Amino acid sequence: MKKLKERIPLKYIYVLSAIIAILLSVGLYYTYAMFTANVSSGNVVNMDTTLKYNFDISGTQSFHIGKNSIASFYATINNTSNGSIYYEIYYSSNSDLTNVIIGEVVEDKNITTTALNTSGNIDTGVSKDVPLVIANNSDNDIDIIIGVASGYVGNKITYGSNGYPKGTNITSTYNSSDITNSCASKIDTSGTDCTKKIVNGHLITYCPVEDVELQEDPTGANRPVLAEGMIPITYDGSNWVKADQYGAYNDWYDYGNQKWANAVMVTSTKRETYMNADVGTTIPENDILAYFVWIPRYKYKLFNATYKSGTTEQLIEVTFENGTSTTGTVTCTYASNGAETCQNKANGNWYTHPAFTLGDTELKGIWVGKFETTGSTTTPTIKPGITSLRDITIASMYNTGKLFRSTNYLTTKGANESDSHMIKNIEWGTVAYLKQSNYGLGITDIGINSNGSMYTGGGSGTSYKTNVSQSTTGNITGVYDMSGGSHEYVMGNYNKTAGNSGLTVSGVPAEHIDIYSGTDVNASHLGDATGETSGWYSDYAYFVDSSDPWFKRGGGFYGGNRSGVFLFSNRYYTSADASKSFRVVLSVK
Repeated sequence: MKKLKERIPLKYIYVLSAIIAILLSVGLYYTYAMFTANVSSGNVVNMDTTLKYNFDISGTQSFHIGKNSIASFYATINNTSNGSIYYEIYYSSNSDLTNVIIGEVVEDKNITTTALNTSGNIDTGVSKDVPLVIANNSDNDIDIIIGVASGYVGNKITYGSNGYPKGTNITSTYNSSDITNSCASKIDTSGTDCTKKIVNGHLITYCPVEDVELQEDPTGANRPVLAEGMIPITYDGSNWVKADQYGAYNDWYDYGNQKWANAVMVTSTKRETYMNADVGTTIPENDILAYFVWIPRYKYKLFNATYKSGTTEQLIEVTFENGTSTTGTVTCTYASNGAETCQNKANGNWYTHPAFTLGDTELKGIWVGKFETTGSTTTPTIKPGITSLRDITIASMYNTGKLFRSTNYLTTKGANESDSHMIKNIEWGTVAYLKQSNYGLGITDIGINSNGSMYTGGGSGTSYKTNVSQSTTGNITGVYDMSGGSHEYVMGNYNKTAGNSGLTVSGVPAEHIDIYSGTDVNASHLGDATGETSGWYSDYAYFVDSSDPWFKRGGGFYGGNRSGVFLFSNRYYTSADASKSFRVVLSVK
């Protein structure tokens, strides 16, 4: 210190000390506290959080609250400084806050009229949880910023000056019973009670004040599970419009009347717009990247358990299962070489279709590409009225199929909660069997896509809207191109034989491929629409073998009545084949 005094006059040391003290006082709120907002709508005493926001005091958190909605959360203040500090929790907004309450949650606001914990002193190393609520009782959406400002004990925080942000200290109170008795306490993270929207990169929950019981499909079909970023759609007779994901089931789907649920992925620039759009908003074709159709979880009654050849086509009995329940009495396992071993495998017994099991995960249903895949290997699409994606190897098909679970097609959360892959043989079977049930075309054969240019949906542009006989339902809501169009490779392979597919079969995850141990229909798997349905509607039936190890399905445009949804054939050469395409499946875990 002596050396320092010899270099710097004492008066300058006093001035420097004063400047440092001012800077510390002004900038303390940036340094000493952390505010963690855990957004929830559960009980404020025992809160079950669903959303987490972490930011230090230099940041702010934006909340978008829908009209007549409530958001409750804890503000956790952590003092990591070396001394005690004074803090205030504040809000700021450019919205009209008439009929909006921002307050601390208390047992009885008539007794505790002023918030007790939204300001005060906090010792070093101490954390404090403050239950807060934003109750928007207005008829307009609002945007609010919540933050924490801090300073030295005894200092007054003057908002908008001395480096502090603009805002108002939260001093109001709100009854905890008004939260616990509202829909806000009933949020279902599966997305069946409250509306969820993406705002400024955050998932916001809009919870209606009233508690409305959802109207479910009387067939028992599971309500579709959307990956975040998918838009539910329904056809209004002219256009695809946004459907009500949480409304009456028949506003979106009605499986008892062969109306299957549809959804789309849209361009990233329009995704948030359509996620937040009103029900009934038109989704223009130019904004759509991919169409998908929902196949709800079901079991079916075995009808040809011995894979007897020469059977006559018949109606397949299907019963939808609730949630992820497995109610079938038949069980099957597969050896590493694909050999099938089943218990209770007899005609008349019920089998939960294996396509609804992905690895160790049981699914409520799967999303199947409505058309053959289109676009390119780097920017694939699933769209009608354009030529399918062809002239690529099976390896390229498989890798392309995985791209649909990226942020080009879904939100980050949606990508993380989903799995996309080239359709498996067993998944083709689950669509074919549902088509063959009372919930699809039944015993009516599906129409062939005979377009020589291999346009998806049977023709260019919007031809699919009139080519409804080519749909699995006989109407616009079904799956197209499963008869004719391009031959479609599926992930079904004999004994892990690669051929010249370019794919290391042993490296493909087991949940993404069906392996077969034999070279005739006796090696079939229940539910894959090969051995059980061989020769139905005169469709070609050629099993895989060592020379031709890969399954093809559906047939080509030139196949006439030999093409069809129950066609299966084989192929070795897979490079640069101008007549072979593929289809994609998306599973939400």
